[in-house]
Amino acid sequence: MVSNERISKYDFGILIAENLNLPKSLILQGSISERDDLVIRPCDMSLSNNKVNNPLN
Repeated sequence: MVSNERISKYDFGILIAENLNLPKSLILQGSISERDDLVIRPCDMSLSNNKVNNPLN
């Protein structure tokens, strides 16, 4: 999935739940910095879609 806009994993989950008529209450918002049992990752993991977007216009 790609878009010209950045979106958080939480917001993406909410959109999926809304589109599939699933309970949004099952999606919990949090921060990766609150979890000490996970691999350290950057806060912003968004990707550029320029390579796909430019050739296809």
